[in-house]
Amino acid sequence: MKVTYTSDYSTKRNDPSFYAGNGRSLVAIVERDEKELHIYATGEMRIELPDDTSIYTADDLYDNDIDTDEKLFKLSEKYSDNDIWINNNWLEVLDLTNEEWLDNPYHSVSEAVNACMQLLETGE
Repeated sequence: MKVTYTSDYSTKRNDPSFYAGNGRSLVAIVERDEKELHIYATGEMRIELPDDTSIYTADDLYDNDIDTDEKLFKLSEKYSDNDIWINNNWLEVLDLTNEEWLDNPYHSVSEAVNACMQLLETGE
């Protein structure tokens, strides 16, 4: 079993928001034998802060000094009375071997990687 992460992956940035961009962003590849699963961040992210700051991409998060899961969660807690999350993105898996998208959305990189590893090991 081999897991290859994109160059910007960090265990401190497990939330798919840190991989949001324009379109799908490859986050990791999980391989076993001849099978290959690709994990992509997909969907739109939109955070509207009370000061009229709009956050749409991972770069926007970094520009606002939000560069870890902890800081992202603190931001959500700080504005818990306001509904700042308009859209949140997620992770999807492409079975490259069979050229098909799998059905389950995932909400953390580790969750998606573990699911891919299990799928490649057990077929389930």
